[in-house]
Amino acid sequence: MLRARGINSEGDGICDLRDGPVIFVPMLLAGEEALVRLVKIKHSYGIGKILELRRSATERTISFCRWYGRCGGCRLQHAAYPAQLTIKENLVADAMTRLGGFDVEKLPLSRCIPSSRQHHYRNKASFPAQGYGDKVNLGFFSRGSHHLIPIDNCPLIEEPLEEIFVALREALPRLSLKAYDERTHQGDLRHVIVRCGSTSGNGAVLLVLRQEPSTALFGELRAFARKMRSRFPAFRSWAINIQPQRGNVIIGSRTLPLSGDLFLEERLGDYVFRMDLTAFFQVNAPQAEALYRHVVKSLDVTSTGPILELFSGVGGLTAHIASSGRRVMAVESWQPSMRNLAYNMRANGMSNVTLYDGRAEDFFQEKTSGDYDIVVLDPPRSGCAAGVLQGLTQLNPRQILYVSCNPSTLARDLAMLCAFGYRIASLTPFDFFPQTAHVETVAVVERI
Repeated sequence: MLRARGINSEGDGICDLRDGPVIFVPMLLAGEEALVRLVKIKHSYGIGKILELRRSATERTISFCRWYGRCGGCRLQHAAYPAQLTIKENLVADAMTRLGGFDVEKLPLSRCIPSSRQHHYRNKASFPAQGYGDKVNLGFFSRGSHHLIPIDNCPLIEEPLEEIFVALREALPRLSLKAYDERTHQGDLRHVIVRCGSTSGNGAVLLVLRQEPSTALFGELRAFARKMRSRFPAFRSWAINIQPQRGNVIIGSRTLPLSGDLFLEERLGDYVFRMDLTAFFQVNAPQAEALYRHVVKSLDVTSTGPILELFSGVGGLTAHIASSGRRVMAVESWQPSMRNLAYNMRANGMSNVTLYDGRAEDFFQEKTSGDYDIVVLDPPRSGCAAGVLQGLTQLNPRQILYVSCNPSTLARDLAMLCAFGYRIASLTPFDFFPQTAHVETVAVVERI
């Protein structure tokens, strides 16, 4: 019998085994007790599976997806939504204290901002493909493996995406396209990516292949795309992406058109953004707009100088920062995103934005002029590279606004900044991913 004392960053219950390692138990909430079977034991931790729930938390609820527990996507469907928000607040606090060394009593941590949608909020989904005989199957991997669960619906993706996924799941096995086999590095289809603009209504389908298709297969895929496009006119962008490398990286550097545009459009507030089919954009558009407004509201109003923005992407946050009227230096290295960023700034009339085409650490090495009192950054899950942190401390801005999708790397980076004379003014979690254990956080850091 085990009792969960908390929830870890994977959404699992944390249990203490007498005279043994800590045990992580999926789908067990804090305070619950269960009869557990140990399925894996390592030197410092173990993994358990609930055999019988003996004491339930009042926050426990019935999951709404029949794939829950098999598909590896959701981790918190068994928790009522208010409890999910509390769990995410605690995840941020735990990372900041355990990994960053901060005093939990002194953390200026706000309540987690809820998502306006708890279902059908994702405007993008990537479905891996696997073959069973000659049949292509799409789905999601089960947790911690590459075993495909061939789902037939997903209640987290937007309804147009669910509709096109069902159609693709039925149609793709009838093509001569073969599913990719990661063991032998043979086959064609690796992933199917579906995207839509939450407010624009535009849709896109991207087929990720191991190699450029033969002339015959390319012709077949073009005919297929045109037929599907006439059936689903909102999905006006169909393309192939080539990813020839082994491993878990989904997107390659080459994209070939099949039918329609090679871009997607999305509207956030007063701005319209065009993005390459491979470009990053927040998957929960209404929550992205709320976060962008929060960042603009948090800007130091006493500063009138230019603002440096790192990891700008296609310019969603850039446009909102520039709307303050201040000059912005936007830094981006992914070429498709940089092209979109340049277009979006022109299209939205942002004449006060200057672009730097390159990595954030390279910007700091090459910068020859410009004083930036404020820096805004939204790095990947890995956080800031050492060169970026070093550049920030040398630049010594008055205020840093750090948008993070990973509390662990946020805690690490903020500890480094605070060691160089900064303090955390506020920490605001945002729930971009209901039913999962992921959380975004906006940290406002000020120079002491």
